[in-house]
Parts: sequence; structure tokens; C-alpha cells
Amino acid sequence: MIHLKANTSGIDCEIQDMQRVFHDALSAQFPNVEAYGRLYRKERISGTYPEWFNSSTGDYEIIYLDDTKDVIISFIDGEEHTTQDGFTYVAPLKIIFWFNTDRIANTEYGDSEAQRLASVILNTEIFNTFTYDRLQKQVRSIYSGFNINDVKFENMHPYHVFSLNINLTYQLTKRCN
Repeated sequence: MIHLKANTSGIDCEIQDMQRVFHDALSAQFPNVEAYGRLYRKERISGTYPEWFNSSTGDYEIIYLDDTKDVIISFIDGEEHTTQDGFTYVAPLKIIFWFNTDRIANTEYGDSEAQRLASVILNTEIFNTFTYDRLQKQVRSIYSGFNINDVKFENMHPYHVFSLNINLTYQLTKRCN
């Protein structure tokens, strides 16, 4: 399932484009892909959590691993977006993937294959303007600044989490559907 926002603008236009591409490409191989857009930093009594706004319930929900899914995709942007003209911005962006590696066929190294699949999609099917930064593979690094006490599986077979980190260029004034 893909969770799209209505009436997006700015960075969310670019993220939604990537969200669609990753969802469609991975759904061709995995029957149960969950694709979220940009997650928000939401404060709760026990700390800060990565959450998405569920418009059907009108509430925010925490996003980490859901062991009923084959793949989960989400995005977290950095807190500082730079600009030189006030229109075009560059934002650090983590594209986060949770893979159930048991669903990856014909390989003994499901973690490497999951990373390869995501990287191939980013390299060949994403046409947004970006530069590469890094790949992260630990929950505490990927979700730095968030409360991760509830995360029970950190790269414990068959689950593998990683992020492809990029610097995304976007137009602050852009509007899209």
C-alpha cells in the first residue's frame, strides 16, 4: 500500500515522486510493500518518534518495523535545508527501508541484495535531482535523535533495516497533487 498526501508542496512533491517509484518497482517483486512519505518528528512523553499522519484516522502513527510486511519504505528529512536564492533548497534526506530478507529469492545474502535492489532503483528510476551521501545500517544511526527503545529487531534475521542517504534538491514554491 502506498500512503500519499493530498495537495503537497515543496520537498513533499519530490518525496512523493520517489515514494511512487520505489513502491511500484518493489511491488513488482514483493506482494506486500508499505510506502510512507515524509515522517515527522513528534514529541511524546517518552521521547521523539518518527511518525506519519494517517488522514483516515486523523492521528499520527509511529513507523518502525511491521513484521507483517515484506518491505517498508519511509523518508526522514534533515532539520536544516540550505538555499542560495530562497527558492531552490537542498535537504539531507534518508530513504529508509525495512526488508524481510526471507522474501528475497535466490540469495544467501539477503541484506546485500536488499541494498542492491534499492540502490538500483535509486540509480535507474529516480529522476529527482540529488547527490549521494551515505548508506546507514544500524537503527541507532538511522533514527538518531529518536526514541528507539520499542525497536525489538535490529538487523535480526530475517529483518534488515538500512537507509540510502542523499542530498535532495527541491523547489520550495512547487505545488503538486
